[in-house]
Amino acid sequence: MERKAICHFYLVASLVSVLLNVCVHGILVESITEDGSFVLPLDILKEKSIPVPNLDEEAVVQYAGGCSEKNQCHNGGTCGDGGACACRKGTSGVMCERVDECQEQPKKCGKGTDVECVFTTDNQGGGSATCQCEDSNKEFDKKLKLCRVPCTSWGCGEFGTCGAQRFCVCQKGVSGDRCEVVDQCQSKEVDCGGENSGAACIMGSDGKAFCKCNVVLQGFDYDKKVCKGCNCGVGSSGCQMQGGKKVCSCYPPYKQRLDKCERCDCGLNEGNCSFSGAGEKRCDCPPGFTMPKDTAVCTQKCNSTKRCQNGGLCNTDGVCACSQDYTGPWCETPRWCANTPCGQKGDDVECQWDKKSRKGSCVCKKPKTFYRAEDRSCQECDCGPYGQCLVVDGEKACECKAGYAEDSSRCKRK
Repeated sequence: MERKAICHFYLVASLVSVLLNVCVHGILVESITEDGSFVLPLDILKEKSIPVPNLDEEAVVQYAGGCSEKNQCHNGGTCGDGGACACRKGTSGVMCERVDECQEQPKKCGKGTDVECVFTTDNQGGGSATCQCEDSNKEFDKKLKLCRVPCTSWGCGEFGTCGAQRFCVCQKGVSGDRCEVVDQCQSKEVDCGGENSGAACIMGSDGKAFCKCNVVLQGFDYDKKVCKGCNCGVGSSGCQMQGGKKVCSCYPPYKQRLDKCERCDCGLNEGNCSFSGAGEKRCDCPPGFTMPKDTAVCTQKCNSTKRCQNGGLCNTDGVCACSQDYTGPWCETPRWCANTPCGQKGDDVECQWDKKSRKGSCVCKKPKTFYRAEDRSCQECDCGPYGQCLVVDGEKACECKAGYAEDSSRCKRK
């Protein structure tokens, strides 16, 4: 058929728009079908960058011919007399192929390649634009604009909770359908080396990722990206190598002192406790308190109302200078007793100091008990059925009946 330029006006609104583009761009008609339907080759439209629905050649012919029993209207539209589609609210186009909200809001469903903006019909003759995931096991998360697997009450792992919308809500620094991805690990911001490094990248309790060695008593060397022997002792929660030096993570109230975790306590009056690089204990005491070197705890400063005891003197720093026999914040504790010579026996035994003789002793508090120095404990005073047990100056003594004498702390027949 001889080519010639034509420009027909069709009653169908969307085809009129296409034909106007044809006239403007000077596209020649390829052919006209036997029933008079106008046919535009799809490659010509694409070559001229004319916007058309995402359809093939056959579909373009169908658009030109209108709707029929064979060519149904899209998105719940109904085919009326004359082959014209009556579209539901929210859709438009010759065949109701256009979802208005999807066109007007191109970022409605995010940037994912596994999701499509579609029109979902309802039973009242209407419908709405929704984001439909390709994977039927996933649902669209409107907040993150991603297709995700919905969660249950227990399915979000250590670093997430199942939210009201049935998607895992992950703590900062963690992502994934099950909060299983540590962002710093995935981005290699924290690099734990290859498979042979012996370490795994995990999330720490402080919200930061770190490399944890698979073998106990090893720490990760971040410079060489390998695990090395590393032990921070009692109170340690982890050990790492940074710049060739050991870095200890310690459980409270332990802090790193040199290359070990050691207890760091500033007493009942609190105060932030730390160790200097040389291992010296430091207490950041509250106002009105100070840390004497011999006690190493935060103590209220001495003054005219809060006096030092047992002959101690209050110096200009508000610290009691004690005599050689006493120690403690207020010089209240005999130095002999401070070293716990009587053992850790709670309320059973008491350490006593004689100022005149300058001697200490361990005295049991309960009656008829005596202190045994061998194991630093209080024992019941018992001489057996043939004698009476006495405690004299803290020592056991047996007073035996006639015909009996003490033998191995018991009254026995002579």
